[in-house]
Amino acid sequence: MLPIVNAMDRIEIQELDLDLTFYPAFTSALFAKRGMWYVKDYGHRKGAKFRIKGDFVEFEGVSEAEIKAWTGLWYDPLDYLAHLNLKENIRDKVENIVSTYRKLRISISPWDEKYIFVLTFLSRNTDYHTNVVKWWRRLKDIVENEKIINREIKRIGRSYQLKQLGRALLDYVRLSKRLDSWSLRKDLLSIKYVGPKVVDAYLLFSGKGPIFTPSDVHFSRFVRRLGLLEFKTKPNKSLCLKFTCYNCPMRSSCLTGLSIETFKELSGWLQTVSYYHDKVFCARSKCNICSLKSICLGDRI
Repeated sequence: MLPIVNAMDRIEIQELDLDLTFYPAFTSALFAKRGMWYVKDYGHRKGAKFRIKGDFVEFEGVSEAEIKAWTGLWYDPLDYLAHLNLKENIRDKVENIVSTYRKLRISISPWDEKYIFVLTFLSRNTDYHTNVVKWWRRLKDIVENEKIINREIKRIGRSYQLKQLGRALLDYVRLSKRLDSWSLRKDLLSIKYVGPKVVDAYLLFSGKGPIFTPSDVHFSRFVRRLGLLEFKTKPNKSLCLKFTCYNCPMRSSCLTGLSIETFKELSGWLQTVSYYHDKVFCARSKCNICSLKSICLGDRI
C-alpha cells in the first residue's frame, strides 16, 4: 500500500502542462478541475488534489509515486527519444514533435484499471469529451456492481456502447488477472466487442507500458501527414489474438506494429500527441498557427 501524504507536499518539475496532458488521457474522467486544482473525483484516493504552482507540482492526500503517475511525470519523451535508432529525416521530425509537445505527458492510473477499461470500451466510434465523459458521470455510481449494470444502464442512454458494457465488464473482471501485459492483451481481446484499439488504450492508460499504441484515425492521419511511417493496414483482431506485435507476420505493414518497431517506448506517447494535435489543429484547419506545419506534408499526401 502506497503511503498517503497528509500535509501539502511538492515536486519540482520541468516541462509539464496538466491541461495538455489530461486532454487526450482516459484518466481525465476520474478528475475534476476546481480552479487551479485537479481533484480526484472517483476511484483510488478520492479527494486527493494537486496543482502546478511555479516550478512545482503541489499535492495533498496522495503519495509521490501516485502523483507522478497521474500527472505523467513518470514519463519524459526526451528520455525515450535518446535511445531510438532512426533515419535522419525521421529523427528530425520526431525531435520537432518532442520539442513542441514535451509538456504533454502520459497520465496513468494503475489503481483504477477497471474504470479505465469502462472508459476505453465506451469510447468506440464516439467522441470521448462529448459522450464518454457525459456517460461516465451518470454511470460511475453503478459501475462497481457489474450485476446491476444491464438493468440500470437504460436510464443512462440507449447507445450500443452502453448496451454492450454489462457483458463486457463481467468478462473483463474474469479475465483481467494476468500480470504479463502481452498475455493480458490477448485475454482481453477475447471479449466480445473489444478490439485492438480499445485494449491498447486500456493498457497504455492503466500503466502497462508506453509501448502500447492504440491506432485510431487520429494516429493514422498524424503519421501520414508528417511522413513518419508507411503503413498499409491497422491491427487485425484475429492476428492480435495469436501474436504479439513483436512476432506478428503483419508487423512491418501494420500501423501499430510498425510504430512499436520504429519508435519503441515513444510509440504510445506519439499516439497520445496525435489525438490532441489532430483534434485541436488538423480537424479545425488551423494550419496557419500549427507548430508542426514546417514538417507537415499537408496536401502533398
